[in-house]
Amino acid sequence: SGNALTSFLGLPPKLLFGIALMINPLGLLIGSAMLGPVSDRFGRRRLLLITAIGAAIGHGLTAMALLAQSYPLFLLARFVTGLLEGNGSILRAMLAERLTGGLRNHALSWLNGSFNLGWLVGPLLAGLTVGAGITLPFYIAAAALLLGAGLAALALEREPVGQERAARAGSWWTVARERHALTLLRHAPLRTLFTVHFAYACGVAAFYEFFPLWLVDVGRYDTRQIAFVNMGMCALMTCAALFAGRASALEPRRRASGQAALAAAAILAVGFGSLWVGLAGIVLFGLPHAYYNATLQGWSADQFAAHGQGAVMGLLSTTFC
Repeated sequence: SGNALTSFLGLPPKLLFGIALMINPLGLLIGSAMLGPVSDRFGRRRLLLITAIGAAIGHGLTAMALLAQSYPLFLLARFVTGLLEGNGSILRAMLAERLTGGLRNHALSWLNGSFNLGWLVGPLLAGLTVGAGITLPFYIAAAALLLGAGLAALALEREPVGQERAARAGSWWTVARERHALTLLRHAPLRTLFTVHFAYACGVAAFYEFFPLWLVDVGRYDTRQIAFVNMGMCALMTCAALFAGRASALEPRRRASGQAALAAAAILAVGFGSLWVGLAGIVLFGLPHAYYNATLQGWSADQFAAHGQGAVMGLLSTTFC
């Protein structure tokens, strides 16, 4: 049924829905580029707490916008929430900065696994609870972020006094504007990293968008069946991330290239037309993809630490966004 959310300014509901879907990832893209480099200057713990609490408030505002049927407030809340949830680069930078060697690679891979698990459990949780009210999933998301902020406050040590003084002396906006992750593209090796990872990310994103349509066209799958296939892929990706950070004698760039080739082969299997071969390719894609991410992040943390781990991890996150 029509309401103020679906008839804002008399615009077509499909256009309003499309803008609503776009605005959160747009915020995530900008946040991924800015928050990592800003945390290089102002401290990981401070930025992590601010962004987690701010994102929780954003989910609360989203629920308020739905209740008030305010489309402008809904867009603002979704954009700000996405912006602040671009803090994954802060977490990766923290691990890259505090750990070394094999332990660092393991930790980065496990963090990837936790993100994959979140993408799996979050939509399922939302689907199970939305029947109790359209705002309930947003309240659950806010509570989860506040829990994470509380645990971070307890577990992470405060930044050194010198860093706090430097933070007070600077401007957050100036750092975000002048040192966002894309400024690293001025350096030739990082431009190469961006180009290679961007090509890979485009292929992965196209695959993510295409395989549900393929399942409908070839297998006549419904929404529930597509969700189960996606769950299988995410579950394998999560499990693989537990082991993807293990040490290897093979040079990391050669390892990443082989893993990308295996991911491409899994995607290519979908093109053969056979439903079962395609299903195997979709699910098995999660295995080399998890290993590729762990290898690339660990190598980047080792090679480009001088540019600031927040900026480097921010560049990888921004590239995928």
